[in-house]
Amino acid sequence: MRYSVASTLLIVSTNIIVTALIVFRLLRARQNLTKLLPSADVGVYTGVIAMLIESAAPPAIFGIIVAAITLGRVSGALSNSSEGTVVCSVLFVGLFYSFCSLSPHMIIFRVTTGRSFTKLPSAKGVPTNPIQFAPRTAESSFLQLTLNRNFSRSGGADTEQGLKFSISEPSQTQTRDKFTIHSKAVVCQDVELKGDITIGAGTIVHPKATIFAIAGPIVIGAGCIIEEATIIVNR
Repeated sequence: MRYSVASTLLIVSTNIIVTALIVFRLLRARQNLTKLLPSADVGVYTGVIAMLIESAAPPAIFGIIVAAITLGRVSGALSNSSEGTVVCSVLFVGLFYSFCSLSPHMIIFRVTTGRSFTKLPSAKGVPTNPIQFAPRTAESSFLQLTLNRNFSRSGGADTEQGLKFSISEPSQTQTRDKFTIHSKAVVCQDVELKGDITIGAGTIVHPKATIFAIAGPIVIGAGCIIEEATIIVNR
């Protein structure tokens, strides 16, 4: 039983240390973002930290209880023949190992779906919202056919150059610039925007990002993070 206590405490301590390191990194990232962009919505980081702690807490709590019960049985403080001791030991051991298996899946599920017991300050309680593209229209089909025809005439490296040229310099007759940017959104310098683009609250668009709405509008929801040098094209 002594080895069982050591094994349980090792699992619990590893869980606590790893969770603390991840939370520390997220807090540092939130602090750095707040310094660089004071108007940015950092509720995304707070929500992810809350979900991470909530998912990692059950195995740590049940592990400490299991270690205490096992240590009590080894030291003689708890009777090994007592029915209550046996029932508690079996119950908490089962819960401990069950949550050890379920916690990674809980973290992935809760972070990706944005579900937690703590109410998030971000919009709708979801860390990231999907990017929505407008449905294809007759105009978008015509533009796609034109682009494909131009690309098919040049092969190899010329195709990549033609794609880059067509994306970076859309014709003014094809797109009309219409930007709807929320007051709490942050769009950095050196960002290229073309067409009908809507950016929600708390969204951050990093420098060198490219967003072209050639064939139709692009709607970016609240709380999104568009990384540096990202290219988003609706064509």
